[in-house]
Amino acid sequence: MIVLVGLGLVAVLGIGLRAAGAIPSVHAYYLPSEGMMPTLAKGDHILAATGVTPPFTRGEIILFRTGRGETYTKRVAGLPGDRIALVGGKVVLNGKLVPQQTLGTAPGACDPSGPAPPAQRLSERFPGEALPHEIQDCGPSVADDFAEQLVAPGHLFVLGDNRDDSADSRIPPDLGGVSKVAIADVTGRAPIYTFARGRRFGQSVR
Repeated sequence: MIVLVGLGLVAVLGIGLRAAGAIPSVHAYYLPSEGMMPTLAKGDHILAATGVTPPFTRGEIILFRTGRGETYTKRVAGLPGDRIALVGGKVVLNGKLVPQQTLGTAPGACDPSGPAPPAQRLSERFPGEALPHEIQDCGPSVADDFAEQLVAPGHLFVLGDNRDDSADSRIPPDLGGVSKVAIADVTGRAPIYTFARGRRFGQSVR
């Protein structure tokens, strides 16, 4: 989940980028949750391009409204007409397994307050995605397996990069998730970090 914030420096940067023609319109957002770790951490600030229109591509990070009046940010995993499932934590898209490669571990990422095992850092690349993105896995969870569904016209299937702690399309709205996202509810794309621990100011999000 993300919430809009009004940061003076961020606003100035956004105005400059818009004037330069880099992005049509920008808004600053603050992330209060861990659902997109390791790509976006709790406490990160980003600039998001708003007023965006289709087509969307698998692998890109979008912002969208929920029926609860909140704005979420997740990664597009399935497009209209795709068949998508998860088996053992791995995405199966149109009958083909999306490969994952192990990158290493992230101690403390699964439960910073306790002696939890380290998160597994994994690389994943959806069909049509220009470059791989990174996800994290904290071991077996109830969300690791998801029966195949068809993504309806005008909708997207989204996933969080923190696969074991993300309220995404696998989770129905009555349990705090978002189910499939209507394209009409997409409000922006998230292209740029502003303030993020361990990252450069202005670094692109992917």
